[in-house]
Amino acid sequence: MPTVAAPAWGVRWRIPIVLGVTVFVNFLDRNNLSLALPRIAQDFGWSDRQVGSNIDNSVIKTYLRSRSHTRTVPRSPRVMRNSSSR
Repeated sequence: MPTVAAPAWGVRWRIPIVLGVTVFVNFLDRNNLSLALPRIAQDFGWSDRQVGSNIDNSVIKTYLRSRSHTRTVPRSPRVMRNSSSR
């Protein structure tokens, strides 16, 4: 009867290590953006309201692009409210 070897340590812990590194890089990225954003806004001449609007738009566009491969792209409540389903 053949024996089955236990999985190697490197294989078992590869996914948690990669996830941990990814979370750490995300943390650094977010902190760097918060430190650089005032300078970026000053260079482009954005007000606080424009900074928030630009960030919101980029987050929404990125989310919609990531969902573009699916058939059901979520629509905003405004579009759903104005569309006629009669």
